[in-house]
Amino acid sequence: MQNYLQTVKLFVKRFLVVLFVYEICRFLFYFFNRNAFESISFKGFLGGIHFDLSAIAYINLIFAVLHLLPGNFKYRLNYQKGLKNAFFTVNLIFILTNFVDFEYYKFTGRRSTFGMITETGMENEIGGLLFSFLVEFWYLPLLAIVLAFLFWKAIPNLKMVTETSCSKLQSLKLSGLLFGQYLPLYLKRFLLGF
Repeated sequence: MQNYLQTVKLFVKRFLVVLFVYEICRFLFYFFNRNAFESISFKGFLGGIHFDLSAIAYINLIFAVLHLLPGNFKYRLNYQKGLKNAFFTVNLIFILTNFVDFEYYKFTGRRSTFGMITETGMENEIGGLLFSFLVEFWYLPLLAIVLAFLFWKAIPNLKMVTETSCSKLQSLKLSGLLFGQYLPLYLKRFLLGF
């Protein structure tokens, strides 16, 4: 049971690390575009956390399930390594999309979307635009590499606890009960906005 609680804590910690990185991106977006926002309050700045929470919840729903599934397989080193690598990679892709907006917003006055890439004519120009972006705004890839490195270092690993008083059957029953309890709450809170 202790190890199951450790996996629940691990997911919560990882979720909070991603939220913190998103807030760093929010601050950087404001820093690079501060001339576009004349008066913004601290309360307004923090209001974006609601949007970030919903985006992070959608992105990480599969990781919540993979962390909370009952069973002893999730305590294996290879499973944990794969889970951490996948968590890092998927979240990093979404984090790095924020970096485009640091400069793109100055030209369009709006955040980039998937529609920007799929617009007619863009499929032929995206390679040239990407290279031009990397050359002109060379400091953003460097900043992204530093943030990616710090993000990787901040993602916690599972710390196993030796179970002595609880049998494997009891542990499996308890973890299944907790999984059944917390998944509906997670889905209700983050997917439906309650």
